[in-house]
Amino acid sequence: MLTSTVLNYYMVVQTFSFGRVGVQSRWENSHNYRSRPGNRCKAIAPGRVHTPFVDDYLATHYPGRESEMYERLSKTQPIGRMGTPDEIAGLALYLCSDEAAFITGAIFPIDGGFVTVKP
Repeated sequence: MLTSTVLNYYMVVQTFSFGRVGVQSRWENSHNYRSRPGNRCKAIAPGRVHTPFVDDYLATHYPGRESEMYERLSKTQPIGRMGTPDEIAGLALYLCSDEAAFITGAIFPIDGGFVTVKP
């Protein structure tokens, strides 16, 4: 069981990393191809966010163990918790504001350190 869990964890992390790299590469190619003076291109790369989908998933796949599994998922984040939709929305609002007028060509990870912080 432990080996399966560990292997599954690393497969999920590896798949997540490959997926993120693919999205990043696609975004950078689009940005370089479509970039014109006055256009601002920004991308948000969210990590694990606590939404109703997460609650439904846990209820479906781990009936009676939702709280335990939620804690386990939260502990995989270096910051120790999942993000909130409001945190993602706050970054999006800032990036769309005039205060971010000089920002372009950037990808903003908002993932609690999942990709960059090593345990």
